[in-house]
Amino acid sequence: MEPRERDKRPGLRRYTRNITKGAMFEECRALLREWQPGTDPDDFRRQAVEGNLLGKVTRARAADVMRRAFMARFFSPEVPQAECARKLLVAGAPEGVMNRIVFYHTALGDDLLYDFVTERLYDLWRSGRYQVGTADGEAYVERLVSQGPIPGEWTSCARTKVGRGLLTVCREGGLLQGAAKKRFAPVHLPFAVFIYVAYHLKGKVASSARVVEHPDWRLFLLNEEAVERSFLDAHQREYLGYYTAGGVKRIDWRYADLCEAVDALVERADAGA
Repeated sequence: MEPRERDKRPGLRRYTRNITKGAMFEECRALLREWQPGTDPDDFRRQAVEGNLLGKVTRARAADVMRRAFMARFFSPEVPQAECARKLLVAGAPEGVMNRIVFYHTALGDDLLYDFVTERLYDLWRSGRYQVGTADGEAYVERLVSQGPIPGEWTSCARTKVGRGLLTVCREGGLLQGAAKKRFAPVHLPFAVFIYVAYHLKGKVASSARVVEHPDWRLFLLNEEAVERSFLDAHQREYLGYYTAGGVKRIDWRYADLCEAVDALVERADAGA
């Protein structure tokens, strides 16, 4: 049976306020480096808190980072295996690549962030908007409150904090730039990140056309034309075969799964590409 894509029915989405705690990308990279493949996630969570792996933070703060960020981003059913991201990290993938990888994991593990980017931020970018403000994030949350998926007891202050948090994470993920006044950054998806996303999607959907058209690409503000250009680039580099004829798309996958594709990126010195 083909794995289901993300179910967009409101009743099956789970929206939280975790995003208000900040991006925590640096902490996630540090923890990912410390985690050893094969280590039980719950055992590692205890080690991280009790052993102060983050350094100079309280146990309460370390536990918060583990619960709200690291575990959801790297050990939930929606996300790629933590080992795949770690391989890129220890191979020396630059911060720009790793931040986009962490952003991808974050969005897959956080329904509110995923839906905000793929539904609202992507549309703002396509409309030609230059600047994006906290009000845009807050307005999206307000819409969800009015429609029911978000409980009405979220206070006005909480909604503002969530709106601000959404934009902060998008900035750390390379979609936006600027501090107080944020604007869209030039759209750019590093080759290693493209391969990462493509091979993750390989394990989720069987149809080549659905891989190319999948909403995950909107997380990086890529339209279908840009996605196809990236597939052609991957074809030229022999990471896969990409063919189109009469509107029919076909992808011949060279590697069996994501971790095998990541091994190829490392072996071919493309982890930073």
